[in-house]
Amino acid sequence: MKIQQLKLTNFRKFASAEYQFNTISGVTVLIGNNATGKSTILDALSIMMGSYLLDFNVGPLRSIRKNEIHLAQITVDEVATLEPQWPEGVTLSCIGSLSDLDANLDAPISWTRELKSETGNTTRIFAKNIASAGKVAMAKM
Repeated sequence: MKIQQLKLTNFRKFASAEYQFNTISGVTVLIGNNATGKSTILDALSIMMGSYLLDFNVGPLRSIRKNEIHLAQITVDEVATLEPQWPEGVTLSCIGSLSDLDANLDAPISWTRELKSETGNTTRIFAKNIASAGKVAMAKM
């Protein structure tokens, strides 16, 4: 699997961020100071790449955790607080390719995982296409 693009909305420190990855060289390097979000990007990629395994019976997969909601600083009467952004929830989106796993899957594929409420679970509905591709690959094994 090659991830071309990752979008984060309200995930940990990022209110909104988009990353493009170099799929030609096969190598991506994340460089940054401490607390700039490198581990956040890797955790988001783990959630999104795990979507390929949703229909496998491999045990628990990484999902979006309730404590990973972005905390926005809100100031009222000169008092600042950090407020979880539940009205919008967390959204992770990817565009990638599975052509390195299956030559018949040449076209880019996009999928999304969301956590929309504090009491909800990470959605799978918008990741059915990547999970289906994984299921087909599993059947070929």
